[in-house]
Amino acid sequence: MFYVIGLGLGDAKDVTVKGLEIIKKCDRVYLESYTSVLTVQQEILEEFYERSLIAADRELVENNADEILPKKEDEDVAFLVVGDPFGATTHTDLVLRAKEKNIELVAVACNCIHTEKSFQFHTGSTLGSQIAFTRR
Repeated sequence: MFYVIGLGLGDAKDVTVKGLEIIKKCDRVYLESYTSVLTVQQEILEEFYERSLIAADRELVENNADEILPKKEDEDVAFLVVGDPFGATTHTDLVLRAKEKNIELVAVACNCIHTEKSFQFHTGSTLGSQIAFTRR
């Protein structure tokens, strides 16, 4: 299973309860570290989540994305992103790669309130991504 989890915009405690439960049970957890700036250090997240995180820089996410995806059917992998799970096209690309490999996907939204000025992209693009990947 591949999880894309939005962490919110402020600190370690902005993750949802559902997101935290998934983070704790996954075999590998990646922290995306280049499309947005998280206002909390990775070490603080690791302490709160009670587990280590793998930093996912631009090189890994854009050029070696298949390394992130689950390798076995029974492997659970989480990909943590600042803010909304589909706030960047790179995140959508990972989801498309997972779909191509028939990897089951779950997206977990964050606890964050957006204002018109805080959106990274136009609302239509973000909503379109969320609707396209909603499980039936």
